[in-house]
Amino acid sequence: MTRHQLLTEARASAAALRALGLRPGERVALAAGDPRPFVRTFLGALWAGLVPVPVPGPPILGRRGGWAEQLATVREAARPAGWWSTAPSRS
Repeated sequence: MTRHQLLTEARASAAALRALGLRPGERVALAAGDPRPFVRTFLGALWAGLVPVPVPGPPILGRRGGWAEQLATVREAARPAGWWSTAPSRS
């Protein structure tokens, strides 16, 4: 991937996040799963003036209860205005 391609994808992610009504300075939780969309969206959040809050992606096998507890802790502590996993969404 070239820097130009990454910038184009990050700008598209920024536009998608802004289209949800997220405003500069708001936090958005980003599930760290597949590295390419994560990096693209992390940079897009920064481009949009948002504060990215990385959270662990879902486990492949087992421990879903522990993962759900982690997400609940992040939600309580960071109070993100939006969540992103495979597609952005407003909280």
